[in-house]
Amino acid sequence: MLSSTHLLLPVVFWLAGVSGELVMTQTPSMLPVTVGQTATITCKASSSISNYLSWYQQKAGERPKLLIYRATTLYTGTPARFSGHQSSTTFTMTITGVQPEDFADYYCMGYQSSSPTNTFGKGTELVLNRDVAKPVLTLLPPSTEEISKGTATLLCLANHFFPNTLQLVWQKDMVTVTDGVKTSGSVTGSDHSYSVSSTLTLPAQVWASDARFSCVVTHESLTGPLTQTIRATECV
Repeated sequence: MLSSTHLLLPVVFWLAGVSGELVMTQTPSMLPVTVGQTATITCKASSSISNYLSWYQQKAGERPKLLIYRATTLYTGTPARFSGHQSSTTFTMTITGVQPEDFADYYCMGYQSSSPTNTFGKGTELVLNRDVAKPVLTLLPPSTEEISKGTATLLCLANHFFPNTLQLVWQKDMVTVTDGVKTSGSVTGSDHSYSVSSTLTLPAQVWASDARFSCVVTHESLTGPLTQTIRATECV
């Protein structure tokens, strides 16, 4: 019977690996595979946790789902292609014959009885091993309706890139700006490529000053930065 302790899942994943003294080192952070291949994810505990190790799967927009508990025991409904193994403080989860529905994020969770807290690894993204793809960059100006209300929001879209290694920054007259910037997490498309959106919100008078605003991305598919630039006079 699975104890309630092992069903608890913290809401905030970015605390992974730092609760209490226990550290769970999870590798790799990204694992490209093709359908039918075998995938193995490893978690190493910084100290003994007996067999108090669980594995979770999380898909975009969904709650995490328990797959394996007590290191090796499959939770109800977990397909038999998933298996867990333990060697001292090193734990592995193997998917033998990856299926399309297995592409997701995976997290290990360790529990130490001497310090009753759940500690997560930083996660592994299981992705389709496909060709590197360059981002398509689009920069959109603020709407006239928004400007009339005193603000101006620029929207930058980076679409269809792979792998998920893109970096995006905003510039004003070639100087990086961070105030007013909001960037979404990457979203996976049906072709297993990635997309990111980012906004830069300014006072309307700053937009009207005719400064040049740029969205700049770097990615391993590119030989240099990819840039889209816009200014108010070009949007009349």
